[in-house]
Amino acid sequence: DREGVLWFGTSRGLRTVRSGWAVFRSHALPPLVAATVLAPARQGGAWMGTLCSEPSLLHPSGETRTLTEGNPAVGAAYGRVGHCSMDVVEATDGTFWFAGWPEDRRGGLLKIAASGEATLYRADASDPSAIPNDAMRHVHEDSQGRIWVASEAGLARYDPEADAFVRYPIGPDEQATSERPSIWAIEDGPDGRLWVSVYGGGLVYLDPQSGERAYHYPDPDVATSLSSPNVTGIHASRQEAGVLW
Repeated sequence: DREGVLWFGTSRGLRTVRSGWAVFRSHALPPLVAATVLAPARQGGAWMGTLCSEPSLLHPSGETRTLTEGNPAVGAAYGRVGHCSMDVVEATDGTFWFAGWPEDRRGGLLKIAASGEATLYRADASDPSAIPNDAMRHVHEDSQGRIWVASEAGLARYDPEADAFVRYPIGPDEQATSERPSIWAIEDGPDGRLWVSVYGGGLVYLDPQSGERAYHYPDPDVATSLSSPNVTGIHASRQEAGVLW
């Protein structure tokens, strides 16, 4: 997070460790609850949630507040929509974005302004400006404040002026076939480009301006290549420019 604390969501709860320390702190969660949402909060700490539950704001000290307690208007809107979130981003303008998973048909992308005004975006096969798929895995705000969404059927960027989405081809054969890549994570590169992880497709380094893509795959003959094509999470180091985990 913004205070240098590393947060780890596991199938049996949540752990934190401060950068440079080797002591992990446990955070109490209901038994066998898996933390599926972990994102930095603007006021420090991290947003945490479990699949289809209301996210909570956690501080490394152990203090916990629900979304409703921290922002009643946003929490009330989240409850009304009944969203099932896989990820959450608190953008720099105070807007909350929730990547939904189609549990009981509650997928799609949910945007809630600080005022509590909510907009639910759904996929539409006949509309190329809609989100690619209702199964959303990740939302990312880049260094320029742009919102990117990772779905089970590709990558898209939010256009606030049009209140619509611009899709970006990721797979090398994506434009020639009906196949769409399963995008799991997005992270900023040091030069304005984006790292995009594709399940089964390795890593893609995308230039949002030109659309050019560089691909990184496992290669048994190259010791420094990826060990697997299934990349489910990525994190850029805040201390060492160009280092990606």
